[in-house]
Amino acid sequence: MALIIDMPKLLEIQASGLATRVWKYAPTYWRYSTREDVEYGLVSRGLNISPRSVIVQTLEGPKEMDEIICMGLDGELWPTSIKDFCLSKVISDKPSDIPGWRLSYNKPDDLCWAIQVDEDFTVTAGHSKPLSQKAGAYLLFKEKWAWPVAELLFPLYYRPV
Repeated sequence: MALIIDMPKLLEIQASGLATRVWKYAPTYWRYSTREDVEYGLVSRGLNISPRSVIVQTLEGPKEMDEIICMGLDGELWPTSIKDFCLSKVISDKPSDIPGWRLSYNKPDDLCWAIQVDEDFTVTAGHSKPLSQKAGAYLLFKEKWAWPVAELLFPLYYRPV
C-alpha cells in the first residue's frame, strides 16, 4: 500500500528537518490553452493514453484544462491558471527553440523543499485529487501544498540552494 501524504503527514515531514531547499532552475515552456486543447485534450510525451476532452494527461495523472499549458524539458505537460503562473514565473526575452511556445523561469525567490521518498506514495495535501508517484520519486512542498516529481525528472529541473 502506498504512503499517503496528507496534511498531518506533510507537517510531520516538514518538522523532521530532512528536506533540502531547492530552486527550479530549468526553463518552462508555456502557451495559452486553445479551443483545440480543450476540445481534444492533451497528453504528455511518453504516456500511452488516449486524449480526453478538457483533460491534460500529466505524469502525475489527469488534470483539468486551465488557461495556460506548461511543458517541461522532457515533453511533460501540466495546466495552470494565469494567476499561479504570474506568481511563480518570469517570462523570458530569449526566443524559444520550440515554435508556438514561449520560455519562462521560476522567480529566484520561488524556493521549495524536496525529499526523496523510498516507497510508492500518494499526495493529498493541498489537492482535491490525489497525485501518485513511484518509490524513489521526490516529494516537493512549500507551506501547505505538496506535489510529486518523478525521480528521473528531479535532477533535470531542481538544484539545492
